[in-house]
Amino acid sequence: MSAPIVLADTNVISEFVKSTPDAQVMRWLSTVQHLAISAVTVEEAHFGLAWQPNARKLALFNGLLAQMHTVYAISPSIAPRGGALRGQFQDQGITRSAPDMLIAATAIRNGSLQGAYLMLAARALGLDCGPMSGFDADKVNAEFFGCTEDVVICVTHLDGLSVAGQHLDVERERLHFLDQHLE
Repeated sequence: MSAPIVLADTNVISEFVKSTPDAQVMRWLSTVQHLAISAVTVEEAHFGLAWQPNARKLALFNGLLAQMHTVYAISPSIAPRGGALRGQFQDQGITRSAPDMLIAATAIRNGSLQGAYLMLAARALGLDCGPMSGFDADKVNAEFFGCTEDVVICVTHLDGLSVAGQHLDVERERLHFLDQHLE
């Protein structure tokens, strides 16, 4: 199984260029195999480096950017989601910046795409599955991750097995399928 892609915010990426980076953040970053950022982070870094020029930090950031797993663009599907998130927070009396909500919308969209890739991989193995909605994310987070923070973005549901287009009873066929295909 491939390692997850971690979308890092600007404050995390800035640790790479600090003279004395936070040891705890750097320790965590050393465990991340696939690090991604949003185009918003690129803009924020270049804003900061134009406002307070620093050739060493610019060189370090550009080197990091060249090694980045992915830089996600702000697309026409991400921008409205970012605006909607910002409006929802504002409606609750919580002010959030446009850049932060664009990064959050990028994480939501690309996390959902990862769920779609998981479903495609499961279907390639002959598993019938589909997306789920209407679940209690706080309960899922508490049960599987021991917290109520926003960890779960999407959930897929195993419907059964499909072999040569024929739907099979999950309970009866699961062990036989797993014995044949996953060992």
